[in-house]
Amino acid sequence: MSFRLGILGLVLCGVVGLVWASVPGRGGELEVPPRLDPAFDGFQDGDLIVRRGRSLISAAVLAVDEAEYSHIGLVDVTSSGVEVVHALPEEERPIRVESVDSFLAEAEAAAVYRVTAREVGSVEPVVVEAHRHVDAGFGFDDRFELETAEAVYCTELVWRAWRRVGVDLTDAGTSRLDFLFLDGPILMISDVLEHPSVAAVHRFAQEN
Repeated sequence: MSFRLGILGLVLCGVVGLVWASVPGRGGELEVPPRLDPAFDGFQDGDLIVRRGRSLISAAVLAVDEAEYSHIGLVDVTSSGVEVVHALPEEERPIRVESVDSFLAEAEAAAVYRVTAREVGSVEPVVVEAHRHVDAGFGFDDRFELETAEAVYCTELVWRAWRRVGVDLTDAGTSRLDFLFLDGPILMISDVLEHPSVAAVHRFAQEN
């Protein structure tokens, strides 16, 4: 899989966005898209939560990956509610924690997946490792290098967290980059979801 298509998709999405923004009135009022119902009482620590966003960046990700979703995070079930630890390509707080309601607020589709590897005992180290990236103030890995520990992208954060308990989400395969300096393996969302130890447990429906 070539990342060149993803860069092209990002450029095209950016051009479309600029043209759309320059149109007076933008064709009238936009229809408010339906929101997802975040209700789900089956969350477990370490679950993988994925979403398909509505942004231009999401469109670019979907242009290069074969997955149905454009972003992934790790679930932490706390006494005050369900939180999601995830990495975003933003300057401020790229590795962050937010409520599951907030994580799903702008999504048009989302689902929960679970790592089912039998050798895993406690998943507490998984959640602790994810939070360590937040507490350390690590940045977003815009070079998409799995070897860079001080900066991560969304799937890399999930991979590093689960690796703490012996589950390697790259051992079923990764994708390849082929664009300028981006020439190494990259862990796509589709790579993670196709791992034999990852299973779907819930798909969010739209609110009535």
